[in-house]
Amino acid sequence: MQDARFEQAIRDGDAAMVEDRLRAEPGLAAPAEAGECDPVALAASHGRVEVLRLLVELGGLAGPPEPGPAGLPAGSAAGAGL
Repeated sequence: MQDARFEQAIRDGDAAMVEDRLRAEPGLAAPAEAGECDPVALAASHGRVEVLRLLVELGGLAGPPEPGPAGLPAGSAAGAGL
């Protein structure tokens, strides 16, 4: 993602602007290439839950979770009492 206005909208939690931009250019939700800002990570790090929901719904995916015990994602393993 290399769009300063879109990144700022994510940081600000401007869900309306983020949604408008994603509907016009869905590729903005895609995971970042090396050296770029990842929109999902950016929204999560700023606590922008509504923006995060939009990004995930419209195509942004976080990277794979780190495996925990028994090959489960770390959070799943903890919740399963492993």
